[in-house]
Amino acid sequence: MRKITAIVSAVLVLLAISVVSPVFANPGATVTVHVIGPDGTELKGATVKLVSNATVYTAETNSTGYAVFTDVTNDTYAVALVSPYYAFTYLDASNSSITEFSVTLNMTTMNKANVTTPGIELDFNATVYGIVFKITSPETLYGSTKVTLTFPKEHYKFPYRYIFDKITYDTTEIKENEVTIDLAVSSYDVEVTYIKGFYFKLEDWMVPILAVIAFVILIGVLIALTRAGEIIREERRYKYISE
Repeated sequence: MRKITAIVSAVLVLLAISVVSPVFANPGATVTVHVIGPDGTELKGATVKLVSNATVYTAETNSTGYAVFTDVTNDTYAVALVSPYYAFTYLDASNSSITEFSVTLNMTTMNKANVTTPGIELDFNATVYGIVFKITSPETLYGSTKVTLTFPKEHYKFPYRYIFDKITYDTTEIKENEVTIDLAVSSYDVEVTYIKGFYFKLEDWMVPILAVIAFVILIGVLIALTRAGEIIREERRYKYISE
């Protein structure tokens, strides 16, 4: 009986520990990101993201340009300013023994990539440490890390189709639609060229409009046929009366 009581007591203790331990578990890390704009001023209301393969944290900077993230899971993160500018760096916050991390996105000291697509605005992907960010050209990207830029092979904007031709960055020209630049080393001027041609592609917004037009035409044809039948009958009736 004493053995059974001891076993039950031990089980209860283990259950109590399993329930209570999360309450007293160490909280996640605190990450502070300081954002300084291209003109040297601290940005208020800027949107900053911490992104890993599993988690996305979002915060806005306060009046002194600081965005504070609390209870952050220990991991490696792409640190991204996504509004009103784009700036990227990397944070290794995987050490659970460290509870506070700080990052500065200072666009006055960061290198930058001026991305242009002459004659067209389109979405492209910027990949930082495996994390993909969608951006619309033309845009300037600031950073202190490698960034892979991927552009669509084709783009449609009624009534044109734009076919990818080449990427020119500094003095280098490539025919692939993807390029990796290292903003930790240098700044870049990235120009992406597309060949423009006429091409009709039924866009989603056109479907209801075309349906309405087809309906109106059909109604018009039916009205015309009905009226034509009435005219023919009237002519026959008039002819019959005349005879």
